Amino acid sequence: IAARTAPTCRSISVTPASLKARKATRVRIRLTAGGRNLELAKVRLRGAGFAGTVRTDSQGRATLRIKPKRAGIMSVNAKSVAKCTRRVGVVAGATARQLTG
Repeated sequence: IAARTAPTCRSISVTPASLKARKATRVRIRLTAGGRNLELAKVRLRGAGFAGTVRTDSQGRATLRIKPKRAGIMSVNAKSVAKCTRRVGVVAGATARQLTG
């Protein structure tokens, strides 16, 4: 029996890691696989009162301005090229950094 190599997990990077509800924020997304940029991939953002799609450029990057309606979790995925999903927290008021000590 020959061993199979696992398919490379394509990476989704999302900046910033958390958002504020009812505040417009620029979100940057980057798709890579094995050190290569994934160009022209369709990325879907959904949750926290927001749904939208965007395509990556030739460098595997996508930027969009979003304004989540409420607190919750927003998922970012690119099903056509990646099986991974990134989750971004959307907070109502103060961020977690402001709440810590």
